[in-house]
Amino acid sequence: MPASAPLIDPDTLDWLAPLRWTRLWGRHALPAPACPGGTDWAGVAWRSALGPALFEASPMAFEAMYGEGVPDGAWSLSVRPQPGQALVGVELRLFGPLARHRPAVVQALARMRLGTVDSTADWQMGGWSDEAAEQLLHTPADTGTAFALESLSPLALCRPEDPGGGAPDTALLWRRLLSRLQQLQPPTKRTLPGGLRAWTDWVDGQVEQCSAWQRVHGRRHSARQARQMPLSGWSGHIAWGPEAAALQPWWRLAQAVQLGAKTRFGLGAVRLRAVA
Repeated sequence: MPASAPLIDPDTLDWLAPLRWTRLWGRHALPAPACPGGTDWAGVAWRSALGPALFEASPMAFEAMYGEGVPDGAWSLSVRPQPGQALVGVELRLFGPLARHRPAVVQALARMRLGTVDSTADWQMGGWSDEAAEQLLHTPADTGTAFALESLSPLALCRPEDPGGGAPDTALLWRRLLSRLQQLQPPTKRTLPGGLRAWTDWVDGQVEQCSAWQRVHGRRHSARQARQMPLSGWSGHIAWGPEAAALQPWWRLAQAVQLGAKTRFGLGAVRLRAVA
């Protein structure tokens, strides 16, 4: 009989309690030429377009989000083309202190230009909300069905011991989620709570129902380095049976914070879904 999942202990909840963010969302017209390399990399063009508009709205906010010293994961972007429509769904998350720049970001969204197209009339602001990690972990799991975690944009993941290693598995996704949560903590609070060791042991024992991944490659232009920079990641999904349902709240947290590197370029967006 499979081992039961550990409880989420008070120390882990205390560690996660300060992890909060502001989420903004809306829809945007996306001309096809703005997606070099395909829609997998739509966030790259979007990030580049947002920068100048943000500088016009608030140089202080621009420096906080685009400055040289900004940690890679301080904010995240998710741009998802909508099938059959010339629109993309867009979400930005401003973690921790960056949330105070929400008004400037909202102004920038209203005035940004994507490629040669003036998008002032094309941005449809959906809204914004303040959210917290702890809320997601208290969401009940569906214990009656299989479920999957699938990529909505490439996942820039690697194994520290083997950077050129194989496709993602449960263990890698779990460890990269923990790394992302550490990254979002203040430097003095990045030590993982002891209770998460039991979770890691339990996760390592979970059996995948199926898994399918492929490497995808793209590029971005670096204005700072004046050259094209390569991008790569994994696209695909991984599924588990109902016995692994305790993972679901953690993957909901992964939906919010995104997984892996380059979240500011739209990478690492994932979705938790039921498997019929």
